[in-house]
Amino acid sequence: MRMMRLFFLLLLPLTSLVAASKEITYSLYIYLNGVELGVYKIPYNLGGALNLDSSGFRDAVYPYLNDVGIGEMNEFLYGQNSTFASSEEDNYSTPLSSDVGEIVVDYDDGAKALYVWMPDAYLNAKFFDKKSQEYTVPLIEHGKTSGYLNVTYGHKIFHRFYRELNIPKNQDFANLDLSLNVKDFVFQGFLYAASTNPGIINRGNLILTKDFEEMKARLAIGDQGSYSFGLQNSIPLLGVSLCRGMNVFVNPTISSASRSEFFLNAPMKVEVFVDGILYQTMELPAGPHLLQNFPIIQGLNNVKLRITNPIGLVQTISLNSFYEPNLLPQYETEYFVTAGFPNYSQQGFNYDYQFYKPTLMASLRYGFYNNFTLGTYLQGNSTGAFFGGQAVYEYSAVRALFDFGFSAPKDREISSKMRLALSKGLLSTAPKLSFDYEFSIEAQEKYFSYLQAPVLPNPLYLSFAARLAKKLPWDIKSSVTASYNLDRQSRDTYVAQFKLEKTFMSSFLARFLLVFKGKDLRPMGVTSWKNDYFFTFGIDYVPKDSGFKVSTDYNQDLDAFNANAVYSAPVRGDTKIDANIGGSFLQKGASGTGYLNYTGQRFSAGVSQYLANGPITFNLPDFPTTRNSSLAVTQFNAGTALAFADGFVAISRPIEDSFALVLSKKNERMRYIRAYKENFKDRYNESFYAMPAVVPSLKSYKETDINVDIYKKGSWTVDVSEHMKVRPTYRSGTLIEPRTIVLKASSKPLRKIFNRED
Repeated sequence: MRMMRLFFLLLLPLTSLVAASKEITYSLYIYLNGVELGVYKIPYNLGGALNLDSSGFRDAVYPYLNDVGIGEMNEFLYGQNSTFASSEEDNYSTPLSSDVGEIVVDYDDGAKALYVWMPDAYLNAKFFDKKSQEYTVPLIEHGKTSGYLNVTYGHKIFHRFYRELNIPKNQDFANLDLSLNVKDFVFQGFLYAASTNPGIINRGNLILTKDFEEMKARLAIGDQGSYSFGLQNSIPLLGVSLCRGMNVFVNPTISSASRSEFFLNAPMKVEVFVDGILYQTMELPAGPHLLQNFPIIQGLNNVKLRITNPIGLVQTISLNSFYEPNLLPQYETEYFVTAGFPNYSQQGFNYDYQFYKPTLMASLRYGFYNNFTLGTYLQGNSTGAFFGGQAVYEYSAVRALFDFGFSAPKDREISSKMRLALSKGLLSTAPKLSFDYEFSIEAQEKYFSYLQAPVLPNPLYLSFAARLAKKLPWDIKSSVTASYNLDRQSRDTYVAQFKLEKTFMSSFLARFLLVFKGKDLRPMGVTSWKNDYFFTFGIDYVPKDSGFKVSTDYNQDLDAFNANAVYSAPVRGDTKIDANIGGSFLQKGASGTGYLNYTGQRFSAGVSQYLANGPITFNLPDFPTTRNSSLAVTQFNAGTALAFADGFVAISRPIEDSFALVLSKKNERMRYIRAYKENFKDRYNESFYAMPAVVPSLKSYKETDINVDIYKKGSWTVDVSEHMKVRPTYRSGTLIEPRTIVLKASSKPLRKIFNRED
């Protein structure tokens, strides 16, 4: 490890000597509400991500936004901390949360296409002029009865230290995920079984939802999470909720219970990325995981948790901002009211309905002006009552957030907490600054607590945090972040970090993160600081338009080094293979790592090897750093789905949201057909004898163009091509039968289109 440290230290100064060069970019087709805007260059960012806060994205999208839309998009990019999604999140992956009324961005890595959807109220006349120039094609309604059943299986083998951690050497996992849409009443169910120690069967979330799209409202009955903002938290409930305009999507595997907690239904691999740098890989047990004492500066770091469940599905929780200062457009209202019973306990992850604790959680936010929003919340059950509010105001280059909250737990006095945060202005009227800044101050009383959480004395009473980011000469991106926490027993702590990021030779991206931390141990009541530091460092090599990437990361604090090469290649149509090979060194362990994943049209399968810390939670003391024995894990997984719509059934790879079934007309079911989104002809999904083609990657409430090629019998020659649009509702399936389409009165005749060969 000493040689490795020396190697990285020698490499660091070399990067600063390299002359400025162009950023690593991807040439992407960009679509706004289904309208193609053209091809634009979007920079590659850390961790294989896209930097949407770039001139390419702004040149493509911003000309079509009105003043409110510009402010909303600025907020979206700021909340994402300039980073959207990793290139591993293909068009068939689904974000953790989805909002039917706000901005949604989806990246299709295979087609190199970026889809942006936002409310029409945020778009200007120029966009609608551009949209009117498109040919009108039929809009196909979704099926009255549709749904899917995902069936997946996984197997894990632990090679080292599993006995000390009381983990079986071999573990099997199986999952059934059902979604049924009947006239837009959607039922979702989840069943999970595992041969862990002890073995478990968990029926997971059961929930019935009904959306009222024109009102941007949703009614839900069953197992669900709850929206939270400000100083409130949220717990999973069995109950009834009514909400409007908020993130209400409930994922059957992962739920973000609050901004300081998340909940896993199964043991999972969790990779922690801090400011785009891989910080740690962990094997976490099922259950709630607190983010107290998280080794970052809360609210100011861009933190993403990439979670891989035992059956290979990957999803991401973004924790980049624990207090996002979001404004609502003028006269816009958001609310969330839910009543029910807590459905988990701190002792385990199998649901334990606490019917003796009826619970109410309610919140309301209202935009008085485009630059002023007020909100309030109320929560309570037999453990106590919790209430508070939030104000967000922007003037010129400053956006101010003020949070306040009160907790009144049972048998405890009322306690309070306050937070004031300042950051740069984001509205279209805000001056353009050459730097980003954030500052926050928090104060809390000793026994301030949260709903359903234990009431424990909090050692901190006052905290300060600040961040400054700016691009230096030679296109070096830099940021300085620091926090200082005042302890009730004078055992203060601080954290300070310095980050550099540089692109050179048009294919290399280097990053360096230096962290200082300290704590006043105060032996015998005398000030005595224990100071420590560590650094992380890495280089990505990304040859342009090659589908290939090499990345390295070194974390001195964990004695961890990771290096891997990734290659993604299309096989046939919408089928692809992803390969990764590398190695990891973690404290006492070392292991070859990598994966080989097959993502087909009818099923997916893969095998992976990784090195991780043992079962721990984030609720760890900052000093000393807890060092767990490393686990070498081999994982196998496979999955398929049964999709059905209006009486027709097909096999598909696992589906996460909405889909379409495409089949030939009644008397020609054996005709071979290909269906593909937009004009990406090489990304087709095909029929199999009489089985329909399945387009498995549609987004709820998002209009998408579908093209269909119908081939001559016994020939590879296209007989006819047809073009239509679909707009599925929440988790719905759409049945498409070409050449039997009835045009609406307002529709223009279909036209023969020329498909691009991508």
